[in-house]
Amino acid sequence: RRRRLHRDGSGSRLQILGQLMQRRKLLWQLFPSYLLITIIAVVAVSLYSYVALRDFYLDETVTALTARARLLSERTLPLIEAGNDEALDDLARELGPAVSTRITVIAPSGVVLADSEEDRAAMDNHADRPEVFAAMTGEVGVSRRYSYTLETNMMYVAVPVMTDSDVAAVVRTSVPLTATERRLRDVQ
Repeated sequence: RRRRLHRDGSGSRLQILGQLMQRRKLLWQLFPSYLLITIIAVVAVSLYSYVALRDFYLDETVTALTARARLLSERTLPLIEAGNDEALDDLARELGPAVSTRITVIAPSGVVLADSEEDRAAMDNHADRPEVFAAMTGEVGVSRRYSYTLETNMMYVAVPVMTDSDVAAVVRTSVPLTATERRLRDVQ
C-alpha cells in the first residue's frame, strides 16, 4: 500500500497529533514560569503603588498642618508677647474646630499655654515631644504617633513662634490619621 501524505506532505495524522502534543507540553512547561513572573510583577507594582499613595497622603497632611500652624503663629505672637494666656486659649478653642485641627500652643519650657480640645492646666509638659523639641531649635517639627489622650494615631506638626532670633513659643497643629488610614485600607 501507498502511504498517504497529508496535504502538506508531513505524514500521517498521528505524526501531526504528536507534534501538537509536543507544542502543548512546551506550553505547559513555559506557562507556570510566565504566570509566576506576572504574579510577582503585579504584587510589586501593587506594593509600590500603596507605599507611594500612603506617602502622598501623609505629605499632604503635613503640608496642610504646616500651613495652618504658620498662620496661627502669626495670630498668637501678640498674645504670647503680652502674656495673655486666657486670650490665647480662647483663640485656640475658637480656631481649632473651625479648621478641624487640634491646636496647642507651648511655651519654651514645655508648659502648655493653650489647647483647642483639652484643659491646658491638666496637660503634661510637652518639652520632650519630638515635634516640639525640633520646633524649639527653630525648625519645623513633624511626628506621627499614637495619642493616649485621644486614643488614636495622630499627625503632629510644630512650628516655632519667633521673636527676633528667639523661640517665644511653639504652635502645634494635629489631626487624627483615621481618615487617611481608612482611605488606604480601601485601596488595599
